[in-house]
Amino acid sequence: MANCKRCAGSGKMKCGSCDGSGYVIRTEIKNPMGLTIYDICEVKITCPGPCKGEGKVTCSKCGGNGYE
Repeated sequence: MANCKRCAGSGKMKCGSCDGSGYVIRTEIKNPMGLTIYDICEVKITCPGPCKGEGKVTCSKCGGNGYE
């Protein structure tokens, strides 16, 4: 769980960048017309090393509170 400013929809969470202090995560979702849209959710968590790869964690809840 990490604090986030905004979050919409659900989908794959991708590791966007890491400067040693936190991640910037974005969700990738498909809209009804099949287009891929991105929602940037600024998340700052401890980052022990370079940010790499991507996960398939689903954004299950976020009301300005965080991802799980």
